[in-house]
Amino acid sequence: MTRTGKFLGLIALFGALFGGFSASSSVAQASTLPAMKISQLSYQSATKTLSFKTTTKAAVSKVAVAYNGKTTYYPAKKNGTAITYTFSGNHNFKIYGTTSKNGRLTKAATITNQQYGTTDPLNYNENRSETTFTLNVTTLGANRTVRLYGGDKLLATKTTGASGKATFTLTSGEYAKYGKRLGYTVQAKNRKTAAKIDVTYMPHASDIAFNAVA
Repeated sequence: MTRTGKFLGLIALFGALFGGFSASSSVAQASTLPAMKISQLSYQSATKTLSFKTTTKAAVSKVAVAYNGKTTYYPAKKNGTAITYTFSGNHNFKIYGTTSKNGRLTKAATITNQQYGTTDPLNYNENRSETTFTLNVTTLGANRTVRLYGGDKLLATKTTGASGKATFTLTSGEYAKYGKRLGYTVQAKNRKTAAKIDVTYMPHASDIAFNAVA
């Protein structure tokens, strides 16, 4: 091997060692950062906003809120930072503290969509007779708001009450018009409405009800 080859080999070796050291140091540094804590979490359906308070032991200048590929920075307050964030969708949030130049100073706290959204499982049965169509929705808890849609058109709204059940009835004419685009949403109090659930179309009248559970 020529002197040039040996020299280049030594440079590559030192680069690998230094790079590995830097990477391991960065991982160690990230794992020792102070925690970011979230409290007073609530969702307001009227304004489509999520409110929460952040606290950390680190002396941060800003609080970063990362959601769906976008990061927004808020001025940090010494005794905790109250944040109200307007959004759409059902993605998770990442929240962390930063310097005035957006350098991270804390670990990232996560707010999952299950913490602010309605998480009732899919559970309904439907029956079509010669004259009517009936949809029975069973929710995970009491006092859920259930909205029935025909495509984008809101057809009816009901509250499950203590029973955790809501029943919708359509005439044969209404079902002929909306049946192929029928769906419903469920919303718990102070929670974001769950994604719309499509109801299976029944092309013919039947004495046997169709049940869906997931």
